Amino acid sequence: MGASVKSCFIGKEIDMDDSITVSVCMISYNHERFIRQALESVCNQKTTFQFEIIIGDDCSTDNTQNIIKEIAEQYPDLIIPVLRNKNLGATKNSYDIKKRASGKYIAILEGDDYWIDDYKLQKQVDFLEDHPEIYSVAHRNLIVDKDNNVIGKSHEKLELDRYFNKSDALKLQSELFHPSSILHRNFYKDVPQEAEQLEQLKTIGGHSLLIYYLVSKSDIYIFNQAMSAWRYLVENSGSNFQSVAVKHPVYTQFNILKMYCNYRNYFGNTYNFSPIIHQKLMGLCLLLVLRREKDIKAFNFFHKQILPLISFKDLLSIPVNFTKILFRKGLGKHKWKI
Repeated sequence: MGASVKSCFIGKEIDMDDSITVSVCMISYNHERFIRQALESVCNQKTTFQFEIIIGDDCSTDNTQNIIKEIAEQYPDLIIPVLRNKNLGATKNSYDIKKRASGKYIAILEGDDYWIDDYKLQKQVDFLEDHPEIYSVAHRNLIVDKDNNVIGKSHEKLELDRYFNKSDALKLQSELFHPSSILHRNFYKDVPQEAEQLEQLKTIGGHSLLIYYLVSKSDIYIFNQAMSAWRYLVENSGSNFQSVAVKHPVYTQFNILKMYCNYRNYFGNTYNFSPIIHQKLMGLCLLLVLRREKDIKAFNFFHKQILPLISFKDLLSIPVNFTKILFRKGLGKHKWKI
């Protein structure tokens, strides 16, 4: 094994024939400002086991691919670069990278985030090795801006260093954990047919889907310690979720609604997604009204795009929830004289 890889291990040296314990799956697109910090935060991990970094760049138009090549040359036995000459989109790019993962476990990091604890992987692997009945483990993360200034942290009002179950997943949704914090067993290798089925459910990203899938396998343990940093960016030219959501709110909310309808069909009785679907449906209807979409355009969108997704019971939830909103906003405060 090359010296560059030996530096990533503590304890005994690992032979090249040893199996990969963790596959770190990374994706990037136009992340030239951040990709070096992201990759180096993984390369600096100190472990007693072998890990690999598989990074898929989705045909970046800036200098991202050149930076990846430069760092991959420094760590030839550690980094597997997949540099695309055609853009696949984040979802397909991510799926392709994870299918290539040979490790027992998978960790995730996007090209604009980074890890802040050199022992992150070791701590999480130790936990799952000691708890074979548990499918995944996560931790708190910091929230940073484009200049690495800390602007917040996850799980602000939650007690951590404990397990979270399916009810917690429904309540917290995508806030249960950030992808940069998760380590899970490699179902892409162990049960590839399930991984392929899950891929068909995605309409925008896959963060919440991963949460519901992992927690359906077992409760998830979340460490209180922050070991990663999620970069919160909203930019006019940005392709990340936050930037797209600001530019295209109706499109984003529609795809979230569609995704949860897919979840309900896939998971069946494992989760009760109907309250979330009703909430997302009401939010989308209000968004169409508040944005003052032309009546005919809004009607056509609702009729052609939304109605095929939902049940009659879902439809009935709209006037019920609308009445609740009116009551909370004003009607409930009026003192009627009898």
